[in-house]
Amino acid sequence: MKKFVLLTCAILIALTGCTCKKYNTGGTKIVEKVVYKDKIVPGKVIVKEVQVGGGGGCDTCNLIKVTPKAPAEAVIGQPYTSDASVQALQDAGNVHVYTVVPEGVQYISSEPPARVNGNRLMWNYALLKKNDAKNIKVNLRSNREGDVRLCYVASADPVWCVNTKIGKPQLNITKTGPQVAQLNGTVTYSITVKNSGTAVARNVVITDPVPNGLQDPNGKSQLSFPVGDLAPGETKTVQAPFKAVTRGQVCNVATANSSNAGSVTARACTRIQKKELTLTCQAPQQGKVGQRVTARAVITNQGDTELTNATLTVNVCSQAQLISSDCGEVSGSSATWRGALAPGESKTCSFVMTATAEGQCCMRMSASADGMTKTSECCTNWTGDPKIEITKTGPAEASLNQQIAYTVTVKSTGTATARNVVVVDDLPSNLAHSSGVSSLRTPIGDMPPGATKTLSIPVTAKAPGRACNVAKANSSNAGTVQAQACTVIKTRDASIDVSCPGIAFLGKRVRASVVVKNTGDTALNGVTVNANADSGLQILAGEGNPTLSGNSATWNIGSLPAGETKTYGVTVISKVPGDHCFRVGVNTAEGVRKQAECCTNWKGFPALLLEVIDTIDPLVANEETTYVIEVTNQGTAPDHQVKVEAAFPAEISPVSASGDTQCTVSGKRVTVVPYPQLNPKEKIKWQIRAKAVQPGDSRLKVYLSSELLKKPVTEEESTHVY
Repeated sequence: MKKFVLLTCAILIALTGCTCKKYNTGGTKIVEKVVYKDKIVPGKVIVKEVQVGGGGGCDTCNLIKVTPKAPAEAVIGQPYTSDASVQALQDAGNVHVYTVVPEGVQYISSEPPARVNGNRLMWNYALLKKNDAKNIKVNLRSNREGDVRLCYVASADPVWCVNTKIGKPQLNITKTGPQVAQLNGTVTYSITVKNSGTAVARNVVITDPVPNGLQDPNGKSQLSFPVGDLAPGETKTVQAPFKAVTRGQVCNVATANSSNAGSVTARACTRIQKKELTLTCQAPQQGKVGQRVTARAVITNQGDTELTNATLTVNVCSQAQLISSDCGEVSGSSATWRGALAPGESKTCSFVMTATAEGQCCMRMSASADGMTKTSECCTNWTGDPKIEITKTGPAEASLNQQIAYTVTVKSTGTATARNVVVVDDLPSNLAHSSGVSSLRTPIGDMPPGATKTLSIPVTAKAPGRACNVAKANSSNAGTVQAQACTVIKTRDASIDVSCPGIAFLGKRVRASVVVKNTGDTALNGVTVNANADSGLQILAGEGNPTLSGNSATWNIGSLPAGETKTYGVTVISKVPGDHCFRVGVNTAEGVRKQAECCTNWKGFPALLLEVIDTIDPLVANEETTYVIEVTNQGTAPDHQVKVEAAFPAEISPVSASGDTQCTVSGKRVTVVPYPQLNPKEKIKWQIRAKAVQPGDSRLKVYLSSELLKKPVTEEESTHVY
């Protein structure tokens, strides 16, 4: 196989004078030197190193690259396809590609169809440009087993090309500008020249003569704009500004000249118009405040074009008011009309207005349309009539000695200024001012229309009954007005009383009675009653559902009508001897405050308990027992001269006695010396030794007496003798 490849390269060298790369069957690159002839320099021999590798394709003189492909395996007798990609690495001519069908292999077809010569397949391409690619598909069938190797051989000639482009320049020109312009305004035209041909337009110049009716800002009669060369498709735009100096239609022609493309022209026309707007204002010179007058506005289009967005705005001074208009909208002190005006057309609008105060009032007007604004004004001198009103208010009721205030308001309700206004307020006898003056005089001065003055007059209610007084407002040009206010002066008063026992015993409940009364001639509001006890007392309960908190109780009565009385009982107790007080008070929303108290002397009391027991029971004859006698003060106060006496029955006789005081045994009776003072919780005791004398049911009687117990208390003790 290596011989075949080398032979192929040798043939190519002989035919084309070019080198080629070659590949062996193992896929490794082979670098070989190949000698070929140089067609450009006759007789020159060039030696080049080339690399070859299996299946990687080859190129011829760096002109053609062939990349073959074939399946790795195929079935005998079955068709299979080999592909070859032919790519131009540079421009190449006379490209020839051929392959030889190996022995034992049958050629079926190819795409594109090959020129077949025996077992040689050939494809020819006259010219391939750089990067052009051709694909060859060869369909084969092998009739033998073993490796089948198909090789592609390519040859080509170098190609040298040169281009010359042939074209034609073609100028086009357009000129645009406003169709309508205003007199003395600026008119700007845009001139655009374009080369729409296929060759460069040389030395292009635009000229634009200034027509009558327009004026160049620099005074030129013709404008010139050198453009230079214009490439195919290139565009150049210039601006030509003028001032509109004459009404009417103006037209001018712009020309574009080229040294190789001739000249072209374009025309543009503009109508120059005049816009003018006028405005006049008409109003009466005199007007009466409160009455109506009519003013007029006239807006006129004195130009030669329609004004489509004309606006008229009217405003009056703050002392005037627009009532209506025969055109446009009215809102407070302003009105607006909007519409169109044809050339020469006028619009007249009437406005009905009035004034609320004297003085000069001007109507100011503004008209606008298409950027124009005009203003105008007309004035009316308004005069009016003075008038004043007065009101006086005060409380409908008041308490005796309460300070109250009357409010006097004077208002200028006319259409002219009220001059030298003075307020005089004469007080009745049951009202008094702090100054001691009964006729109060307050100067106010001049009052323009709508002005208000409010006075506060503080007085004190001195006597009960109905108090009415009259306030007068005098003016030098508006006469005298007056207003009256009346107040019923009532007595607001209350009384409170509390009663409780003068003496009470410790630990025993006591009821205190609280009585509150409205002693005035009108209801009292927000009435509350508070009861507070000394620290030595404890409030246990209260009638009328009071709020209890510690040593205090509170009743929220609310409203208490005139003459009505409320009585509440309060239960208290004390464990501390001495004088303890109970204080009460009543408060009202009107400021009535009253208090009362009562005190109780709390004392303790003695309470004696007598107890008698025998230590041995029953007895037999001559057997002894001891009787124990105890006296306890269970009360809260001491008792004095406490003593006992024992009387024995026939069955038992006393033998001896002892105790907290000296004892005496006399026959069947035992007496003791009185105990001088038995304090609370204190206990005293005596013992009597006795002897059984005869059988029977014995009853020992013990008698207890003291300073408290004037009548003795008797206690019996039973002892049975056998």
